[in-house]
Amino acid sequence: KAEKVREIWNELKNKHRMKQYSIVGHSIGGKIALMTAALHDDDSAIKTIIALDPVDQTPPEFTNANTSRNLTLRNSNAAITITFTESGFFVKKDHNGRAIHKVNTRTQLVHHRNAGHMCYTDDEKGIKALSWKSVMPSGNEERNAACKKEALKLIGSEIPGALTKGIKSAGGMFKKAKNAVTSEIDSITGEAKKATGSVQGKAAKGMFLSSLKSAGL
Repeated sequence: KAEKVREIWNELKNKHRMKQYSIVGHSIGGKIALMTAALHDDDSAIKTIIALDPVDQTPPEFTNANTSRNLTLRNSNAAITITFTESGFFVKKDHNGRAIHKVNTRTQLVHHRNAGHMCYTDDEKGIKALSWKSVMPSGNEERNAACKKEALKLIGSEIPGALTKGIKSAGGMFKKAKNAVTSEIDSITGEAKKATGSVQGKAAKGMFLSSLKSAGL
């Protein structure tokens, strides 16, 4: 997965005239971000990494008991921040963000005490709907909200434009994708009407648009 991150960068850097890039990853995504720095950053292309409650398990890459087998971040020039939430059994103490930091001390460590592992990504509705509480401790509701704000502030300060320009750009991409897909569905619907006279095509388009609306697009 880390190799794929680098491949994407190689493809985009010339097209968009970019000299460096930054990565924000949560959970396994945080681990992949750190692995990218450890394995695929010989040219110091990575400027910043923010690993939100990374999980270095199955298999461990940074936190093996036999330290000679561990990847290291000492050769990366990226500014690396790691958070951890102490989310209980799901993210084991021997393989959480603090454990990664312990063997890579030049990284910055942020402790989000009493927050759940999913506090960065889900609101309370999402946590309840997905039954995360049955899988892992969900944290204190007030602390979840506070830590999510802290994470957004961290991202905004370490990666200028990430919370404004980046989101605006992504929004434009989603609109283009939506228009392309709905146009294709219109074409398919027209063909379906000619062939069968059914309304299934129209229903399918309605379901698709409804799902986009639910996602806020």
